[in-house]
Amino acid sequence: MARLSPQRVLGALAGVGGAIAVVGLILESATAFWLGVVLGLIGVGWLATDHWRGRAHGRELREFAEQHGWTYTAADSGSAGRLRGFPFSQGRERRHRDILTGDFSGVHCTTLTHQCVEKDNDGNVTGLLNYQATFAEIPVRLPTIDIVPEGAFDKIALAIGGTDVNVEHAGFNRTYRVRTSDPRTAHAVLHPRFISTLVHTDLHGHALRIDNGLVILWSEGRSGVDDLAARLAIVTSAVRLLPTHLVREFTDKGYGRGEQADLRGPDWATQGGVLNSGRYTGIGVDADGDGVEDWKQRGDDSSR
Repeated sequence: MARLSPQRVLGALAGVGGAIAVVGLILESATAFWLGVVLGLIGVGWLATDHWRGRAHGRELREFAEQHGWTYTAADSGSAGRLRGFPFSQGRERRHRDILTGDFSGVHCTTLTHQCVEKDNDGNVTGLLNYQATFAEIPVRLPTIDIVPEGAFDKIALAIGGTDVNVEHAGFNRTYRVRTSDPRTAHAVLHPRFISTLVHTDLHGHALRIDNGLVILWSEGRSGVDDLAARLAIVTSAVRLLPTHLVREFTDKGYGRGEQADLRGPDWATQGGVLNSGRYTGIGVDADGDGVEDWKQRGDDSSR
């Protein structure tokens, strides 16, 4: 589904500006030529800035991985098929960039930037799109369920497909829209504790999806480590709240993904600030209440 975005508008400016400049030269029109040059420079300048931001984003994640025992991979075009449906089915030359993988609260998690390009009929690039996806593994492939904040729903409803599902919670129905092809499973997933958790969680423009053995939180653009703990907390909470009987039912039907550890994880792993290294790292914990997570202050503490 095509939507206007800064990437599309400014990417198109580069191409349009170049075309206007060429026409200006042909017609010997200085006004048209310089107008095209200015538009082209704006578009190219933005694309260069986006490229610089992408490199800075990658450095940030690489440093995080080194500090906390996670794994960082710069790019992987071969795994792009793991994420399905809108927006991951959009555009061409789809690839995953800046892939960060590790365990959080006893659940295996990944955060990455899904990137694709849009081209016109002549093959010219008209937009470069980035989506941040943070997801947790679940041991079974459940039917696709999309949970979208109400304000963003109309923009993507046609793209994600499925039918609406309402629950017996007015606050949830006002805040979120649910789309799925399997309402029975959706109602099983959306039990009172799951609903209560989402009602008290502000997704901040993100959408939540259960699909292909994953619980996925996604949004437009790139997201770094500043809100990583919050995103990981959302997807791992969703994993732990999946009904055991539902996981068992779909596993018995042949949709299991093999052996996996208890979704709750070991006792130490369910505590905030613990990643797959088995040591306390301070991720998601602000013990002194100063608004800065403990791990970000480690360097300051060690220098005292």
